[in-house]
Amino acid sequence: MAVTLVALGRSRGVRAADLAHVGVLLGQDFGLLGVLLASAFGYGSLAVLAVGLRERADAAFFLFAVAIGLGVLAHLTLGLGAMGLLYPAGAWGLFGLGMTLAAVEVLRKRACYRAVLRRMVGAVSTIRRVRPFSAALGLMLLVDWLYPLLANALVPPTAWDAVAYHLAAPAIYIRSHTITYIPYIPYTNWPFEA
Repeated sequence: MAVTLVALGRSRGVRAADLAHVGVLLGQDFGLLGVLLASAFGYGSLAVLAVGLRERADAAFFLFAVAIGLGVLAHLTLGLGAMGLLYPAGAWGLFGLGMTLAAVEVLRKRACYRAVLRRMVGAVSTIRRVRPFSAALGLMLLVDWLYPLLANALVPPTAWDAVAYHLAAPAIYIRSHTITYIPYIPYTNWPFEA
């Protein structure tokens, strides 16, 4: 499949260096996504355990902790912006603290997480026993499902809402290191989280 993609790229004038550069950029993006999810898991697991909802390590705990952790991380970032501390060091500090909390959670329940990892490896190993037709059909369905998600995520936004409110306003906040009044983007004057 990789050979086919390279051949198709060459026929369209895409050089191998361009593909390598795209690979590096995707590696950076997915690495940052991993850092974000790990720190969200750290904050979320602390929040979930603080309210006493669950005391075991399984997929539901992980998903719930990541979802809650993303909200906690968003509120902490809002707090940094409100205090005028929206600097790269502050953001990396939030990520670092979250990843430390995630590491503490994983080390605290390492036996449970090992069991979850063994079950995942066992589930993946059953894929080898699938018939070739079923594997090809599953791969086609997976590509059909993933391609629109990844392609849409990699295309720059063009709608006015996405450009003005979701990209320009945060860029101005980051440049000024605080959440500030923007007179020419009225949508930023709405109450936060209303």
